[in-house]
Amino acid sequence: MRCPSAKRMPYHGAMRRPGFLPLALFALATASCEGGGECGNGVVEQGEACDLGPANAEDATCKPDCTPQTCGDGALGAGEGCDGPACECAMLWARTIDGVRMASDVAVTAAGNIVLAGERTGEGSAIWIRMTGPDGSAIWTRTRDGGQAFDRVLGVAVDPMDQVAATGGEVLPDSGEDMWAERLGPNGEPLWVATYAGAQSETERGLGIAVDGLGNAFVLGGEGSEGLFVRKLDPEGAELWTERISSVEVAPGSVGIATDSRGDVAVLAFEVGTSRRDLRIRKYRSAGSQAWVRFGNGAGADGGADMATDPGGNVLVVGAQGDQLWIRKIDPAGEELWTRVFDAPPGADIAADAQGNIVVAGTRAIAGGRSEIWVVRMDPSGNELWTRTYPGAAASGLGASAEAIAVGPDGEVVVVGHEDVDGRGNLLWVGKYPP
Repeated sequence: MRCPSAKRMPYHGAMRRPGFLPLALFALATASCEGGGECGNGVVEQGEACDLGPANAEDATCKPDCTPQTCGDGALGAGEGCDGPACECAMLWARTIDGVRMASDVAVTAAGNIVLAGERTGEGSAIWIRMTGPDGSAIWTRTRDGGQAFDRVLGVAVDPMDQVAATGGEVLPDSGEDMWAERLGPNGEPLWVATYAGAQSETERGLGIAVDGLGNAFVLGGEGSEGLFVRKLDPEGAELWTERISSVEVAPGSVGIATDSRGDVAVLAFEVGTSRRDLRIRKYRSAGSQAWVRFGNGAGADGGADMATDPGGNVLVVGAQGDQLWIRKIDPAGEELWTRVFDAPPGADIAADAQGNIVVAGTRAIAGGRSEIWVVRMDPSGNELWTRTYPGAAASGLGASAEAIAVGPDGEVVVVGHEDVDGRGNLLWVGKYPP
């Protein structure tokens, strides 16, 4: 739908008064939206679902009227192999967001709204969180800058009341990097923010976050270079308990956290100081006691990994075995149900839908030094249902890469990552796939 308040302004030949443009440029540069939005300026504003600036086009992810390409609109857009009434599109929509880089996480609410996390570019970096509607149109955006160069958000989750829990790291004067956690209301309003300071000049940051059915948040934090902790916070941000794990790798892509329907929490990390890179999966009960510990690398895991839980409380782990992808399913008591190894790129993230189907996103190299996003959907037994790829919309760029994946209430798959866009660098990318 075009912006309802758009008005044509006259053009007087070669004499152009300030604010007056040729009619041919009107749709691209001067479509005004309610609330002052200007379609074509490269900024997603109120009333706009997307805006790629001069790159808006009928065959791009964002059309000239600042509405997104969608499956079934009759226009062949990026990520679609076909489009029409009888066509099952490979992707519902996709877009990049100018001024935002380093996509880190994604979550989906019960209503299908999407929560994105990344870093806003500029002088240094600032924490950036946005909630969009199911169609990708912006609802609210939250940015926060601690005043230093390396502020970042590394995890987001949503609770049953559609509140957003987030965590990351914030560089403050004379205190190294401190972990922060916050809770945002359904409209993006800050409910509380807490900062946890480590030793002076020592790094302490939040690496991931999960919430249970009561709204409690579980933060996976890193201390220094070889220490992790799991901290449970009540819905108001008060600390309930903390458990520490030593001699493990402390880095995004090497850790994971997920809660189950009983309020228990599972944690994934790689042990260090051994002759091999050993993956450990730990499960803690809701009150903080350790339920079990399992080795995760019976399949030879040696790459980055992440984890999730399904509706039955089973733990799902994804990792790498050389150039192959491996996935393991573990029951609530810690017993292995199955392990699958695929001739596929290492997985960046894993999630499950309400029926227990599993989705995994990763990145793989393609010709010309480019990379593409790779998404696979499997049934609860690990049998492949479909595979999709996205090489990026700009053929001359370096392609696209995946960082995180989530599943909506109707089984839709949302992937967030980066896309190298000509002239604009590596931007946050988000795409939505049908079930």
